Amino acid sequence: MSEWLQLLLIVITFGFQYFLSKRDSIYWGFLIPAIFVAAMTYFVLVGQLKVLTAFLVVVVGVAFLMEEWFRGRKDLKNERTQELNKMKSQDI
Repeated sequence: MSEWLQLLLIVITFGFQYFLSKRDSIYWGFLIPAIFVAAMTYFVLVGQLKVLTAFLVVVVGVAFLMEEWFRGRKDLKNERTQELNKMKSQDI
């Protein structure tokens, strides 16, 4: 796979992770990290990756994905707070 295609795939994955993290249910944000861990486990089991390499990739990858999850949850909370403030200001 070319480097540009890999970069595009990573950007799309992070964008989709952010999108899922802003949904009402907090569990949607755990979907992509779970798939990522499962894929890395599969690659180790079939022998395409060494255990240490896969472990380091999983730790770093899940850290970045969880950061997107936290950012999405924070933005959702801010949007709800702003909407509530708008509703309160129009009520007065």
